[in-house]
Amino acid sequence: MVEELQYKEGKLFFSDVDLSKVKTPKFVFSKKQLQLTYTRVKEKFDSVFSKNKMYYSLKTNDFPFVIETMKELDSNFVIASVNEAKLVLKHGISPSKCLVNQPLYTEQDIIDYFELGFDFFAVGNEKFLGYIQKHAKKEICYLADIDLIAKEHTFSFSKDALPKLSKKFPKAKLIGLAFYVKTQNTDVFVWQSYIDKAIKIIEELKTKGIEIEFVNIGSGFPVEYNKSGLDGFLVIDRIKNTLAMLKDYSVILEPGRLIVASCVVLVAEVMLVKGNDVWINTSIYNSYLDTQIAKVKLPAISVKEQTKTKEYNVFGNSPCTLDVYFKDKPMGQVEEGDKIAFFNAGAYIFTTNFASNEEVSFDERSLGKN
Repeated sequence: MVEELQYKEGKLFFSDVDLSKVKTPKFVFSKKQLQLTYTRVKEKFDSVFSKNKMYYSLKTNDFPFVIETMKELDSNFVIASVNEAKLVLKHGISPSKCLVNQPLYTEQDIIDYFELGFDFFAVGNEKFLGYIQKHAKKEICYLADIDLIAKEHTFSFSKDALPKLSKKFPKAKLIGLAFYVKTQNTDVFVWQSYIDKAIKIIEELKTKGIEIEFVNIGSGFPVEYNKSGLDGFLVIDRIKNTLAMLKDYSVILEPGRLIVASCVVLVAEVMLVKGNDVWINTSIYNSYLDTQIAKVKLPAISVKEQTKTKEYNVFGNSPCTLDVYFKDKPMGQVEEGDKIAFFNAGAYIFTTNFASNEEVSFDERSLGKN
């Protein structure tokens, strides 16, 4: 749901910005939409978990205006690098509001985090606990990334390794477990399977004298990109009974994509129309590379209100056959010179200057700059 994207007298507005007047290509940000979505997400999780802590994954979108809005909303943050740690400090965010969740740590990383004041980590390998043991000047709390299924890219502990860690690394206090479901997951069975396995591990650890306080279920809550009607809010409703199994624990959530996707639209101009094929004045490489990385196909609508729709294939303007925004998606009928708005474009805005084209920037009016 993108409440702030509405037609007014035949023109498409995003909050107070008339998209027909935007010089293209541009991203347009809505602070109000971000506030609305964050509140909706938090209220949804509060209705499910009596004890929960919602964290915003900074990697999802680290533009200054997003960080400042999240700070105003009193959000917690997940950081994945020392540079991100420095960035949140630059914005006046306390390390106490942050979880450091970096897949791979160097020894220097741990030293830097301690010097910057960070003391809450997610860790998936004994090597990194060794760095903590060596350099910590106080007890450091951590979540153990656990191996629930075979993973392709993340280190994690087996359940049998966990009981031995407290004796081996006394400065590192295990207070919780962490697991992560694949991005854009709409499979209810996957959620049920992960949580069921995690509960069994927690119960087994309890018999060995290890009490778990926190369970980080990560993110994976989907954003609707294909008009399926299946978004993160509906998924939460469908797995409510499964999530209720975690009622005795403090649940940590990292729904970055679900929080920020709706707060940005990408506005582009139609350069050429040939049948159902449309070419626009930017490319996925210069505006939204997540189209290729995560196979996200941003939905789009005509900036000029139309009564008729048509299925289009939308291509970018680069010299690459992979430069495809989407195929066979309905959109208001367009002609050359019309503008279209891709919405739910606020998460993972990866861009390049491929073919020496400029990376798409934000419309200054939407940032409060005139």
